[in-house]
Amino acid sequence: MRNRTHCLTAALAWLVVMVAAQTQAWAQSKPDAEPTTDLNPRQTAEGDNRPWAEGVSVDDQAQAEVIFKEGNQHMRDSLFVQAIGKYREALTIWDHPSIHYNLSLALMNLDRPILVYGHLGNAISHGPEPIEQDKYDQALAYRELVLEELAWIEVVCEQEDVRVALDGRQLFVGPGREKVLVRKGEHQVSASREGYFAQNRQITLAAREEAVEVFNLVSVDEVTVSRRRWAPWIPWTLVATGSAIVASGAIFHNQSRTGFGSYDDGFDSACSEGCPVTDISTNLNDELSGAENNQTIAYIAYGVGGVALASGMVMVFLNQPRLYRKEQLQDDGGQPRPLVVAPWASGRDAGVQATLRF
Repeated sequence: MRNRTHCLTAALAWLVVMVAAQTQAWAQSKPDAEPTTDLNPRQTAEGDNRPWAEGVSVDDQAQAEVIFKEGNQHMRDSLFVQAIGKYREALTIWDHPSIHYNLSLALMNLDRPILVYGHLGNAISHGPEPIEQDKYDQALAYRELVLEELAWIEVVCEQEDVRVALDGRQLFVGPGREKVLVRKGEHQVSASREGYFAQNRQITLAAREEAVEVFNLVSVDEVTVSRRRWAPWIPWTLVATGSAIVASGAIFHNQSRTGFGSYDDGFDSACSEGCPVTDISTNLNDELSGAENNQTIAYIAYGVGGVALASGMVMVFLNQPRLYRKEQLQDDGGQPRPLVVAPWASGRDAGVQATLRF
């Protein structure tokens, strides 16, 4: 038992090391990088025709510069989360390529290749001038390096009201088309809509691969048909018949109680002091016999009607509509098979499997 525990612990440790090595491989193989140190804000707006400074006031440029340098200080202290926060704050004031460049460097250290790729694209969007030629060349090299961890998935669905999700996150509600940058490896794409058969696909993407997934859901009504065991009126007729028989039994039961009561009253009146059986009138004997017959009929009606009513209710339950695939009914001559018998084999064993539907 102890050896088994040691083996399990060693296997788990090896798995953790391998996963960590894989997720950090692209970061470990990248060249060393130095962040940019200056946004080059202008002291006056006159003559500032730089595209990345268009619409940004001199005061906003100066404010962004201060926040940007605070982020740089966090980078030098290896406080990458804090640096990211400062760079993002500076971007809300001035969308400068150098801020995107430094932000991508901070994100590299947190293993966020998708965000790194996006910010590197913004860093090189205006050419080398705003970030200097060496940083521009490094940004191009980094994008190529990061692409070894990324892939694209394009999801298409032209049907209305279809919810399309990637890895559990909703992309859009159809009709629509969306191309998403993801990490290489396994991903799950799904599409669903009420009244339609949902589709779930597991795909594995290699580095730089571009996959297209097209969804076309099939409605339940298109491929299924509803069937009952009997015509609906059959079990309900049995229920109604059983109820009527039970009700008639109740009538006979009530008549028998009336007859027994009338007999008891007549007997008490004629033989209050006691009398021989031969002195009891024929009418009283007939009334007693009639009450007994009615009681017997009532008991029979209760039994027969109860069985019919219970059987009818069971048939109503069993007669609920069932969904069958249309191709199954075509193979079975239009009717669901109550008993399916099929041979099976596994290794050296063989036999027959029967499936009963009810």
